[in-house]
Amino acid sequence: MPEDQDKELNRHFLTLWVIWGAMLSSLAMYMVICHAAPGIQRLEGPGVSVGLLRNILLGVSAIELLVLYFIRRAMFLPTARGPISRRVESKPLISKRVFMSKYVSIVIISLAISESIAIYGLVLFILGDDYSTLYTFILISALAMVAFRPKAAELERLAVKHIFK
Repeated sequence: MPEDQDKELNRHFLTLWVIWGAMLSSLAMYMVICHAAPGIQRLEGPGVSVGLLRNILLGVSAIELLVLYFIRRAMFLPTARGPISRRVESKPLISKRVFMSKYVSIVIISLAISESIAIYGLVLFILGDDYSTLYTFILISALAMVAFRPKAAELERLAVKHIFK
């Protein structure tokens, strides 16, 4: 890769790592808030079925992760022109800007959906569930964030596949 293209990819990649770190640290903040604020209003009452809501949100989380996995795979496939091995012309499949905006968008969407799983646990905790549920949802969220984090090898492989011949 030429140096200016490499520098641009590194800049975008560093931005993604900062976003990833901030979102991952917010998971720790959820735990700190739940432990440090004993005055959090816990909405317990006859109308709130936390057990049923927990099961629904676990199912929603599993579906989100499954859909996210397939969306990421589909978004990173080569465009309609086909893979580089079948092309004869030396034109790139897509421009650098389009590729980087697509990659950044996919990573941020992946992280946001992963973050939403932790928020489900936080909501359940506020509604009266226990710490184990909070930790379970935060752990699932953290594992998803680690799995869908920005990866240098992935970025380079996709850049070569989509931009450079």
